[in-house]
Amino acid sequence: MRSKKARLFKLPANLGVMASILGVGNATLDVINSVDHYPVEDSERRAISQHICRGGNAANTLVVLSQLGHDCHWAGVLANEPDARRICADFDQYQIDWSPAYQVSTGKVPISYILSNRCNGSCAIVHVRDLPEYPAAHFFELELNGYDWLHASAAWRVFILILIVKQYRLRRDSYIR
Repeated sequence: MRSKKARLFKLPANLGVMASILGVGNATLDVINSVDHYPVEDSERRAISQHICRGGNAANTLVVLSQLGHDCHWAGVLANEPDARRICADFDQYQIDWSPAYQVSTGKVPISYILSNRCNGSCAIVHVRDLPEYPAAHFFELELNGYDWLHASAAWRVFILILIVKQYRLRRDSYIR
């Protein structure tokens, strides 16, 4: 499902695709407001600028890896709404296959409201999430043989992911014998 769009920079002709990577985690909409300093509580401050973009650890990691020539796939939860379509369009731009995503008819993609202080570089993040977790049953349906690398972005899910991978290896090894 990789598009034919050009990468942001040209790769050496002999490099080709290096690894097939599955990233599991959130894709968010980041709303970044820059200020010259933090507002005092119960006050109002005008932002210097606002930038809206796709975010999320797994999504951001895959964008970088795709630009380096890797074959990237994203598995996360998508709602049927405009911000999810914006995220998918961004994935398409960076040639990231999002077909492993679990799609739901209700809810909203996670949004991170980021207040960035230009004076000292600090930031505050308020995160809103209205989606279920990526179902383990959906993960078990994925064909993992084609992936060289599995990137999981949420530390608290790592234990579950390790169990899933061990189960997968047991199933795979039983076919090899």
